[in-house]
Amino acid sequence: MKDPLDYSLREDYAELLFKMERNSEGLQQLSLIPEKQSRDPRVQMLIKKGLENLSIDSGVEDLVRIGGDSLTRQVELVHERAARLKDFGVKQRAIDACSWITSQKSEEPAILRYIADAFHMLGDLEDNPSRYDEALDVYNKLISKCPDDVVFLTEKGLILNNLDRYAEAEIVLRKAAGLDPEYGKACSALCWALTGLRKNEEAMEFGNRAVLLIPGEWSSWNNRGLVKHHIRNFEGAVSDFRQAVRCLPSEKIARLNLLNALVMLENDDAPDVYYDIIVRFGDLRLSGEGSDDPFVEDRKSLTGRGKLFKTVAGYMDGYL
Repeated sequence: MKDPLDYSLREDYAELLFKMERNSEGLQQLSLIPEKQSRDPRVQMLIKKGLENLSIDSGVEDLVRIGGDSLTRQVELVHERAARLKDFGVKQRAIDACSWITSQKSEEPAILRYIADAFHMLGDLEDNPSRYDEALDVYNKLISKCPDDVVFLTEKGLILNNLDRYAEAEIVLRKAAGLDPEYGKACSALCWALTGLRKNEEAMEFGNRAVLLIPGEWSSWNNRGLVKHHIRNFEGAVSDFRQAVRCLPSEKIARLNLLNALVMLENDDAPDVYYDIIVRFGDLRLSGEGSDDPFVEDRKSLTGRGKLFKTVAGYMDGYL
C-alpha cells in the first residue's frame, strides 16, 4: 500500500511538467504537498523554478519596492500577483499576498476595491465564509460612496452568491445589469443567483447573454451549465462545463460540475474526469456532500475506496 502522505511522485510529476513547459500544472502539483513536506529543499527548488518560468518569482517585498511611494500602485501590483498565483494554484503565496493587501489601511476607493477583492480571494483560498463577510463590509462602504458603480455592485452580488444569499444577490445584480446591460460579469453573476432561486428560464437568458459578452471567462460557461444541469439538460451542461475547463484548467469547480453531469448521463468519460481531478487537486471534496444535493450518491459511485485505481492518480493518493 502506498503511503498517501508520500508525495514524492507529485514532485517527480511536477518536474516532468516543467520540462514540458506546462508550468502552471507543475505548480499545481507542488501546491498539493503538505506544508511540512513543502519545506523540503527539493520542493522549494521546484517551486522557485516554476515561478521563474512564469515570471512570477518576485516576492511581495520586491513588488512593494517597485511600487515606490504610491500605496495605490503597491497594492495594485501585489493584487495582480495574488490573482495570478491563485489561478496557477500557488495557494500559500497567494494567501500571503492577499493578507498583505488586507493589512493596509486606507479610505481611498482605488485601494479599498483591491482590499475587498483580496478578502474575496482569501474566502476562496481558505474556504472561509468569514472572509466573504469581510469583503462584503468593504464593498458596502464603497457602494455607500459610489451607489451606481456597476463593478462594486457586481462584486457584492458575487459575494452574496458565495454566501448562498441569492435573494439579496438578485436585487443587487439586477441593478448592476440594468445600469450596464453589456457588463458580462453582472449577467453571469445574476444567472448564478437566479439559478439558486430556481428561476431557471430567466437564468438561462442571462447565462446566454454572459457567454456572448465574456466568452473567455470560465464562470460564464459554468453558470450557464448549472442552469442546464438544473433543468436536466445534461448534454448541454457537459458542453458548457467542458468549455469552462478550457477557459481555466486550474479551476476545480468546473471539473466537479463536469463530473456531476457526466455521471447523470452515465458517460464513459466520467472516470477519466474523476482521475484528472485527483491528479490535479489531490482529493475529491464532493460539492453538496452533507447537504440535500440529490446527485451525491451518483458521484460517490465513482469514488469507492474499495476500488483499485491502477493509474497515476491511484498511486499518488494511496489506493495502491
